[in-house]
Amino acid sequence: MVAELYSALGEDMKTRARKKIQSAMEYLMTYGWAILIIAVVLVVLFSLGITNPLFFAPKAPPGSCQIVRPNGPGTTTDIALEGGGLCTMLPEFTSTLAPVTTNHGYYSINSILQMPTGSNPWTITAWVYDNNAGPNTPNIDCMVFSYGYINGVRLEIDGDGYYEVDVNGGYYDQISNPFPNYNWMFITASYDGKTLSDSITFNGKTYSASTTAASPYLTPGLPAYIGWDLNHPDECPASIANVQIYNTALNPAAINSLYLEGIGGAPQELNNVVGWWPLNGNANDYSGNNNDGTANNIVWSGNWWQQGDYVIP
Repeated sequence: MVAELYSALGEDMKTRARKKIQSAMEYLMTYGWAILIIAVVLVVLFSLGITNPLFFAPKAPPGSCQIVRPNGPGTTTDIALEGGGLCTMLPEFTSTLAPVTTNHGYYSINSILQMPTGSNPWTITAWVYDNNAGPNTPNIDCMVFSYGYINGVRLEIDGDGYYEVDVNGGYYDQISNPFPNYNWMFITASYDGKTLSDSITFNGKTYSASTTAASPYLTPGLPAYIGWDLNHPDECPASIANVQIYNTALNPAAINSLYLEGIGGAPQELNNVVGWWPLNGNANDYSGNNNDGTANNIVWSGNWWQQGDYVIP
């Protein structure tokens, strides 16, 4: 009797187990495709960067912020910055210089850039994302900005992992701290009539250096390039944004303010702006001085914020 009872209970448990397995299989058959579709959608959204907070941040379209000079290029009377809140937004695009050895990307400045000459002060700033920055990368130099060569100025990220400012081919300053790979960096160079200074900032940390540069005269009327050097056309596999030139040596507070504005920030001290190339979808000069550039072999990136690490200051 007891054996029969156990047998009956065993059959009942088996029946229940079979029903549970059958129910689970029916559930998977019914909802499995929906679960698979949801998983695929999540993977696609993740690849598009939807998990990155910058995905939802508003982006400024090309030309949305610019300096207006009612009395023409080179004048400062009634100068104004137009664009309002768009001047503080992230850019919609950044430019990537195509890393092709024989025809790599660069910008040439169409007009004769009125770079301060003689021993007059100046400042150059830019945002750079260099695939080859750091101590463990190929020995490829990146010429961020150049104005002439022998009697000019060059801003260069060296393939050996340091940032260099070279004036007149003889006076130069280096920051040899190793740079991280895959980071957007804010770089500056300035001359106050006696001292050549440079700095590089990433992830909120600044490295700087300076050296005495006796009379580093700049000759007027030299060619200017972004991502290129006329005499040493090194490959520059990088992205460059928001290049600004001033006819004054910006003080540390002004330079820090530029960094805190971020990669899409507008210039400080408008009266001293010589050229401003946001490189947000075009090579136009938005300083009001008509120093538009020509883009050569440039790729415009609309998802630049996924590229490496851009930390909102």
